[in-house]
Amino acid sequence: MCRQLPSKSSSCYKDEYVRLEAEMKRLKNLLGLGYDLKIEWLPDHVKHSCGNPLSGEVLGDVIYIYDAEIEEALKTLKHELIDVSISEVINCYREVCNILIKKINDDAYKKKEKLVKALTRLI
Repeated sequence: MCRQLPSKSSSCYKDEYVRLEAEMKRLKNLLGLGYDLKIEWLPDHVKHSCGNPLSGEVLGDVIYIYDAEIEEALKTLKHELIDVSISEVINCYREVCNILIKKINDDAYKKKEKLVKALTRLI
């Protein structure tokens, strides 16, 4: 099925989508990353985050590209693939930090409860 670009009502974006897929394959091979990711180009879809239009995003194993113009879509593809790759690398650090934060919170709660019980006995 060949959908129409909003800004190019007389031209089909099928060839441009093929360019995006080829660039995705090239980047995966170049970086050695993201082999499980797929791409979905939705140039006629407008999505916002914090009041600003999104150029793209990664949800699950799909990179969604919302840019209507192919050159911008190619830039967004690179951005999103790099972003998700970096996020995967730093995810283990975030997990460790969250475990430490939980441990500190649990310890602080136990100390507070111990103090509350001691003060309750004194009053």
